[in-house]
Amino acid sequence: MSLIPPGSTIGFLGGGQLGRMTAFAARSMGYDVHVLDPDPTAPARGVASRFIEASFHDADAIVRLAEECAVLMPEIETISAEGMARAVAHAPVRPGASVLHIVQDRARQKEWLARHGFTITPFAVLRDDRDAARAAETLRGPCFVKTTTGGYDGRGQVRTDSPADIADAWRSLGNRPCVAEQGVELAMELSVLVARTATGEIATYQPAANVHVDGILAWSVIPGVDDPDLIARAGG
Repeated sequence: MSLIPPGSTIGFLGGGQLGRMTAFAARSMGYDVHVLDPDPTAPARGVASRFIEASFHDADAIVRLAEECAVLMPEIETISAEGMARAVAHAPVRPGASVLHIVQDRARQKEWLARHGFTITPFAVLRDDRDAARAAETLRGPCFVKTTTGGYDGRGQVRTDSPADIADAWRSLGNRPCVAEQGVELAMELSVLVARTATGEIATYQPAANVHVDGILAWSVIPGVDDPDLIARAGG
């Protein structure tokens, strides 16, 4: 994939707050912006020269967006797999369908992280009562039970005071596939933006410190820390 020059159009699959901020950056670099989102009041709409109001599962609408753009960028992970597969015939999608397949499901995501050596809190995948019973035996202390798909901003999750309550929490979420995570005490939460080119070059950016209120991200600060060792560890 060659460099996409300024003046080209970037298509955003999702027009939330992240899309709005990214669209402003794209505009400042001379790119046009088209956005697809089911919400007619999506924050990025005001930055886009064209807005397609359509579901993230509307494969035909995703293809229409791809036909107009030099590249597509998913802003949210809940994008139709069929739409992604069809879109690549018209424009590259970055990140691609293989990445979205992992992050669309918390169980797949955690299993991928564990296989690749990332440090993560102990967890268990819950698909039936037996899984919930085993999780109650292996996890310790307060836990969080989260649906594997669909939840965000505190939705689709239940906090338990004890692993003994995991089964009840799982049932309260509709007996859906879930992940039970052992709670940990956090000194702070840092996010690191990583960018990779199609040919494999990687760049990391300064860590952002995140502040949550009632389980929802309220604001972030960049730079989040001034400790060189911590910055190096966070950036990998």
